[in-house]
Amino acid sequence: MHPESPTTAAVWIDIADGLFTEEKFGRALEIYQKVEKLLSEESLEKMKTAKILASGDGDPAKLLPVAEKALNENNLKLARTLYEQLAKSTQSGRHLPKIHTKLAWCLFLEGDEENRDRAEKLWRGVIRDSQPTDPWYAESRWHTVQLTAGPGNDWKKAVSICDEIAKEQPVGSFPHEQALFAKAWLLTVQDQGEEAVAAFDDLAAAYPDKMQQPPIQAHRERAIASASKTSGGSR
Repeated sequence: MHPESPTTAAVWIDIADGLFTEEKFGRALEIYQKVEKLLSEESLEKMKTAKILASGDGDPAKLLPVAEKALNENNLKLARTLYEQLAKSTQSGRHLPKIHTKLAWCLFLEGDEENRDRAEKLWRGVIRDSQPTDPWYAESRWHTVQLTAGPGNDWKKAVSICDEIAKEQPVGSFPHEQALFAKAWLLTVQDQGEEAVAAFDDLAAAYPDKMQQPPIQAHRERAIASASKTSGGSR
């Protein structure tokens, strides 16, 4: 057979794509390379991914930096594939909380209900199996706020999660500050004026310097205006 014949190449590509789907990356790579000049953009991406995975041997030290770079560059297909493989690797061990947190974020960004449900399960698994002092526990907690307030459309539950985070994280830590601000912001956009002002007061008490930031001042003024309408007075 002549690999560079379009008809023959199509057969080779179908075989390689099938091997890729079966996670036989080394064999897929061999075939992709035979017809590299005739690969579509999608198959070329698969070839590059297969090369990374075939040479990475499931080693987090090799694959995590590549996955992180792909995620930062918004290459979700590559990032998700790499994190999926890392999640299955027997070498991942102590890296699993990070891998699961990042994989869940890829799923969340890809969207649709099935992906979001799986993302939530992964984040809740990290929360269940980690301690509040673990950074991936904190990040997974924060992502559940985003999931609940966004696609979940349940701002009250999101506010309650912020309260939980604020209780379990130490004052002065970023997760604590983030939770206080997120609560105040959520209450503001939901026009819960008096509660929002109280939440901004809590934020100001713990982080007075943050209140000097113009965007936060603007949010607080909006909360005060909302509270004034509700009470018929001024604050």
